[in-house]
Amino acid sequence: RKICVMELLSSKCVKRMEGVRAEEVGHLLRSIAASNGAVVNVSEKVSALSNSVASRAFFGGKLAQQDVYLREFHQVMELMGGFCLVDLFPSSRLVRWLSNGERRMKKSYGSIRRIIGDIIERRKAERLAGGACGAEDEGLLDALLRMQEEDSLASPLTTDAIGTVLFVSILFFNS
Repeated sequence: RKICVMELLSSKCVKRMEGVRAEEVGHLLRSIAASNGAVVNVSEKVSALSNSVASRAFFGGKLAQQDVYLREFHQVMELMGGFCLVDLFPSSRLVRWLSNGERRMKKSYGSIRRIIGDIIERRKAERLAGGACGAEDEGLLDALLRMQEEDSLASPLTTDAIGTVLFVSILFFNS
């Protein structure tokens, strides 16, 4: 939590993200203006805006698999906020067997973790090749990878832990 606050809410990061927010809002306004009087789902557009800003803040850019990621992320958010019979009867094996919410959650979460894992591995390869991004493109992922390389934390920061931090941070950002 401390790392996320220090890296995402520092004055340097907030100033860096100011341009990103302005650019993404510009994309939103242009897409609404391009609708030529057609019905526009503003909730959907604002959700896309929020996810684009979050992707750039957390990952330093847009995701290569943005559509799959957003579909699975919305599935996770829907399942977390919805009714699940297992929540009422957690010890019932029959209810757990009949319910598909847990299976759907595991599937969506697994897809998201694979996407985040691919991003982490790709970014690690870029950093090894000397293609470290500039300060204007550094996201939370780059800060976490830098901390992992420096080994400056009390407990070691594993790749799996980095993926979990990113996933939980995105959940909190979008909730």
